Amino acid sequence: MNVRIACLTLENFMNVGWGGICSSSYTEKSPFLSSDMMGIYGQNGSGKTALIHAVRILKYCLEGMPLPSYMDEFIQKGKEKSDFQFSFSMEKEQKRYRAEYHFSIQRVRQNSLEEGLHHPFRITDEKLYCKIGNKRRKLLIGYDKNEKLVSLRPRALQKSVEKSNENSQIDLTVEEGISRVQGKSFLFSAELMKFLRATYSVMEEGEIFKDIIEGLIEYGHRKLHVFGNQEDGIINLSIGLPMTIHSKRHWGDILVPVNAQSQGGVLIPEILFQTVQKMIPKINRVLNAMIPDVNIKFKELGRELNKKGEKMVRGELISLRGDQKIPIRYESEGIKKIICILPIFIGAFSDPSMTVAVDELDTGIFEYLLGEILRVFQDYGKGQLLFTSHNMRPMELLNQQFIIFTTTNPKNRYIQIKRIKRSNNLRDVYYRDIQLGGEKETLYQETSRNALAFALEEAEEDG
Repeated sequence: MNVRIACLTLENFMNVGWGGICSSSYTEKSPFLSSDMMGIYGQNGSGKTALIHAVRILKYCLEGMPLPSYMDEFIQKGKEKSDFQFSFSMEKEQKRYRAEYHFSIQRVRQNSLEEGLHHPFRITDEKLYCKIGNKRRKLLIGYDKNEKLVSLRPRALQKSVEKSNENSQIDLTVEEGISRVQGKSFLFSAELMKFLRATYSVMEEGEIFKDIIEGLIEYGHRKLHVFGNQEDGIINLSIGLPMTIHSKRHWGDILVPVNAQSQGGVLIPEILFQTVQKMIPKINRVLNAMIPDVNIKFKELGRELNKKGEKMVRGELISLRGDQKIPIRYESEGIKKIICILPIFIGAFSDPSMTVAVDELDTGIFEYLLGEILRVFQDYGKGQLLFTSHNMRPMELLNQQFIIFTTTNPKNRYIQIKRIKRSNNLRDVYYRDIQLGGEKETLYQETSRNALAFALEEAEEDG
């Protein structure tokens, strides 16, 4: 099953009152025939990172995992909840679907007795819609809750579940309560999936239901990857290298320690070590094309058993420059970031169903190299790349349909510049619109040089 984010909409989330973007392939009948990119540009604090956080939240939901408790801080001050809508293009063999997943993150008011027992928020208002061809959109699955019980929607779905489990309504209510307390999605929870998988065969249009549900779960677990400020922070603080290992048989995240205290290396399961060893030649092939004469190697330091008796391998990641071997902790932040991103970037390059979202992709990467990487992905890639950047060289190289700009209007955060000719330089047009205006929304909140100089002088005098 091929899956790709077609559109996403945010409301009352971080500094976004409302904002929505759609991929360039949204209206295409066969969106998986070529690569797709969404490059987000705009001034600091204008809502770029909010999109990356939203995609991370989507991944948590599709995986059925509890959201980190700090995410309640992303709900706008004075608002009770943040709303999200994700639209997906889906394709399996000759069948094409459009799925929409709607949900909210709502604050929970806790009294002193409940303090610490509940997440500070819960995921609510979950609905999954489906649209096939030119047919009207219909509700695939949702749920209602009265004072005591939870029932699935539409009613036909609830009846199907009841056929396989007479006590389904009580059991579903219990599972919904657990999901609410843990701050995770109920629709994609492992517990609800057990109910649904037992009903596919007796469900009306059960094959369609199975395709969409299982397709989104597979997408969330294996094909959707996020590299944001959390991962950047781990690298910048020299804690480690967060890497995603991705292959047909094995996948998962590992943290390779790089600080001086971790000279004993990292301990990983033997089966994962074998997967890493298979991945490294692929990484080196691309890394060497980007940065000549640089390769990496996972140096084996020894083997041992963990407390469960499982076979483990202890090793250290090193870089090779000719005959010189350098522990990866001494490399530049840019090279570390490239190494971390490469496994999922390679996957997205060849897999039309893989989505990679990267915040501040340009950090530590040479401007010319950044442009070449993105142009190659555009011209020859197959997957989807969502990125934010402050470096504007990609504006001069990428198709204009791939570039989205933030605005100063929190109620309409994201726009595309439409009136562009092929001969126009999008970077020049953007600068002109910043200085002279011309768009329906203001793209930049003007900075007064005189006011800035005066503030700097005042700050020095105050000191």
